[in-house]
Amino acid sequence: MVNILLTGCLGRLGTEISEYINELDNYKIIAGLDIKENYLKNQPYKIYNCVEDVIENNVICDVVIDFSNTSALKSSLNYCLQTVTPLVLGTTDISEKDKEILVQASKKIPIFWSVNMSIGINLLTHLCNKLINSANDICEIDIIEHHHNAKVDAPSGTASLIANLIKSKSDSLYNSQKIVSNNSFNLNEPRGKNEIRVHSIRAGNITGQHDVIFNIGDEVLTLSHTSFSKKIFAKGAVNAVDFILKQKPGLYGLNEINIK
Repeated sequence: MVNILLTGCLGRLGTEISEYINELDNYKIIAGLDIKENYLKNQPYKIYNCVEDVIENNVICDVVIDFSNTSALKSSLNYCLQTVTPLVLGTTDISEKDKEILVQASKKIPIFWSVNMSIGINLLTHLCNKLINSANDICEIDIIEHHHNAKVDAPSGTASLIANLIKSKSDSLYNSQKIVSNNSFNLNEPRGKNEIRVHSIRAGNITGQHDVIFNIGDEVLTLSHTSFSKKIFAKGAVNAVDFILKQKPGLYGLNEINIK
């Protein structure tokens, strides 16, 4: 049995993860952590409002899953470092300063961090890597991401993840020093040769769609991923748990997980 502390358990993703894990036989959420009031009834685990209460009540788990926001990051790391517990982190919009905190913490505990843990996005990033390997740096690349109209950040963390993976791969293979341009709709200027353009659409109730467009001269190749349910992220979180429990201290990411 894998015992889990779930941070951000009352959020949209936290609720989805909780419901999914409660259906599984070999995983159990033994406690939740969230600053919101507990409006869920008949929850099978106790919910704490601050990490100090979790520590004071001697809650010991095998792994922490954190899908909250950056304000809770230090609390999760504080618990994990004190108890030497692995962390699965799905928080987006992490600053460079917070990344450095993650790097330092990963010297003592294993940390898995990805802004999107779905199997499909994992496959998409693998395919992008293969294309960059084969295209000899002749592509013009655009990423279009679609989300519901209540999403306040743009571009999405997943779009940024894909763009930065492509940039890193291209830079290392071709020394091209690509530039990621977010929401660049200015058509009055010529496109930069090494520019990866990321475009955001916010409309309706779209759960999430990401299109990666490779323009190769007279040909266009599009890789597309659409999510219809947040359950895919819950499944991805459990995959990440299985992975991180076997690792030594270090900071790990999406491309290091074997696709199931």
